[in-house]
Amino acid sequence: MLKVARQQGLSVPEDLSVMSFDDTLVAAMACPPLSAVRQPFEELGREATRVLMDLAQGRPPASPRIELATELVLRTSTSVRHRVNTP
Repeated sequence: MLKVARQQGLSVPEDLSVMSFDDTLVAAMACPPLSAVRQPFEELGREATRVLMDLAQGRPPASPRIELATELVLRTSTSVRHRVNTP
């Protein structure tokens, strides 16, 4: 995405804000460093294991949906939205 933005003459974050998902090391090392949504991988693994163990023992999951908290990590690939005045 950053490469394509540059090729199109766009500047990040002045013209285009870019976000990443999962907050990988690559996101932190990008130029500019990418803002990201960080997932709780350890908790995700524990919950997945718990559900699989229940299923293996013939028990249905306690819930069809599990929501885990995420964290917004702001870096320099995003900026405040500028309003465009339109008639």
